[in-house]
Amino acid sequence: MGNRRSSPVTKIGVYSLVLSSDVSLELFDCCYSPEMARNIISFHALFRQGFQFSFDNKIGSISIFKNGILIFTAYPCDGVYETVECVDNLGHSVNYIHSTSGVEKACLWHSRLGHISKKRIVQLQKDGVLESFDLRSDDVCESCLLGKMTKSPFKLSFERGEGLLDIIHTDVCGPFRSTTKNGTRFYVTFTDDFSRYGYIYLIKHKSDTFEKFKEFKNEVENQLGRKIKMLRSDRGGEYLSIEFLDYLKECRIVSQLTPPRTPQLNGVAERRNQTLLDMVRSMMSRASLPIHFWGYALDTAAHMLNLVPTKKVAKTPHEMWTGKVPSLAHIKVWGCEAFVRRETQDKLAERSERCFFLGYPKQSFGYLFYRPSEDVVFVARRAVFRERELIFKEDSGSTIDLEEIQESSDDATLGETSN
Repeated sequence: MGNRRSSPVTKIGVYSLVLSSDVSLELFDCCYSPEMARNIISFHALFRQGFQFSFDNKIGSISIFKNGILIFTAYPCDGVYETVECVDNLGHSVNYIHSTSGVEKACLWHSRLGHISKKRIVQLQKDGVLESFDLRSDDVCESCLLGKMTKSPFKLSFERGEGLLDIIHTDVCGPFRSTTKNGTRFYVTFTDDFSRYGYIYLIKHKSDTFEKFKEFKNEVENQLGRKIKMLRSDRGGEYLSIEFLDYLKECRIVSQLTPPRTPQLNGVAERRNQTLLDMVRSMMSRASLPIHFWGYALDTAAHMLNLVPTKKVAKTPHEMWTGKVPSLAHIKVWGCEAFVRRETQDKLAERSERCFFLGYPKQSFGYLFYRPSEDVVFVARRAVFRERELIFKEDSGSTIDLEEIQESSDDATLGETSN
């Protein structure tokens, strides 16, 4: 067989072959195999039966004669010779060798229709939109190979951490077109593989990644009483510095670097980036806040991901990380208006001021608020939040251009985060 496999022959005998020209051929010692999808004629067997051949050196065709009469002509195609469609002695179509005209039509319509797949062409034929012609399943279009070649899918099962801090996934995302108020244009994530609990740090330069990793390492190892065993990252320059690699060796942390241009192997960090930015765009699209507040939205999104379930672990990341069931009682709609109590000595002055909710402080209790009148961000313990007014208002009046949240080279998409 063509696939180098053998197929059993169940019958051997004489076959009466009737061509479309009504010429009948008696073929002796024909082998029948029910697994064969195409019928093949041996030129050597025809020669032994007294047929003659004539070669056309211009187009490479072979004409088959018997007693000086032209029986049929075969044309070269993909390493074999093909001839006209024939019918058997019962009048049924026998596509022992495909029609040359059918092959030409298939190539023609494949090219006309912009090199669409054969499945689509077959569907057009079934719907009666396209005329019926034969399609060979083994045809290979060079233009399709040049224009449609894709990467092989990753079906590997990657190593999972057996405990907290066994494997840490990390990636740097940026630069962003709009900087935060503090001038940061990047952020770096550290995600625990076992719990999917994540940390995020805003940074001004990629080179700041090393200092943030040391800050992350000292905090989590002190909290959990465990050691980081492996750091999985791409081959970005921020992870390949001699200083960084020497520090990992000193701490006995394995640096697992993925091969170039294979973001799928760093999929946990890449997916985290995509999810975070999807959330940030959604949150900022409704709020009436300046674009440079995207850093606060990002921190809030990371806080949310630690509290909500993920399909990769049985419990929420927060519960896996801390051993406690998370509470959502403090969660508010990001960017909503809030009336915060103000301290004043004037007994006739207003007791509260209109602010905007920006998130949750990392090192203290309470909430983060933005005071537009003084252009400052501060922490307060209590406030009256106007969440419904933000959710149900017809027009947010936002002046934020969401494209500003996109990175300059579409790094927000999975598999293309900045290296």
